[in-house]
Amino acid sequence: MANQAKITIRVTAARGGSTVSFTTNGRYISFTTAGYQRTMNGQPIQPTATLEGFWLAVLNSVVADITASPTPP
Repeated sequence: MANQAKITIRVTAARGGSTVSFTTNGRYISFTTAGYQRTMNGQPIQPTATLEGFWLAVLNSVVADITASPTPP
């Protein structure tokens, strides 16, 4: 079976904000892709006008978090 690298993103809404969490696991060739397990509380309400807008906003939040702190905990 081929190696699989995966990122799982969860978005939950709460009164006045949202929480975005993500985890990574697996391998790509011989490179371990596991290590991120983060929760970003206090995120703004995500846009809900379009599916594209929602996921782009969520993905941008995840990319910004990884960029700001690239080393997994």
